[in-house]
Amino acid sequence: MFILKLDFLNSPPQMYFLHQRTNKTLIVGFLFIIYIIVMMCVSTIYIVDDSINDRYDIRFSFHKNFTANKEELNKMEEFNPHLNFSIDMRKLSNNLLDSNLSNKFLILDSNWSIVERNKIITRTPKDMSMIILSACLFN
Repeated sequence: MFILKLDFLNSPPQMYFLHQRTNKTLIVGFLFIIYIIVMMCVSTIYIVDDSINDRYDIRFSFHKNFTANKEELNKMEEFNPHLNFSIDMRKLSNNLLDSNLSNKFLILDSNWSIVERNKIITRTPKDMSMIILSACLFN
């Protein structure tokens, strides 16, 4: 049979029995045909997938000026943009429950002016230095 000739998986016998040089079986021939069919299907799927789908090309370049001083970088809008943010302070208890913090805690900016809570502030990162003070006169 033709399928017996496709048996490449069995090893030849160590001793010849009935003058046969190999142990050809019908099951291993069928398994080899199934293996070839599966490999052809997988190869076809990969080839079709490679030809249909787009190829991606990613390019990246990073330029950083190491010689510029901080004064020049702070003047550039790219490195020191204007950001909108708001600040609020919450108190966390031992039970991990949060509540509003009393008004005894103040937030001051670098000009020593009071920053109001939950109010939108527009500043650059250079000007975002702030201080939190607690007004406790008799404690």
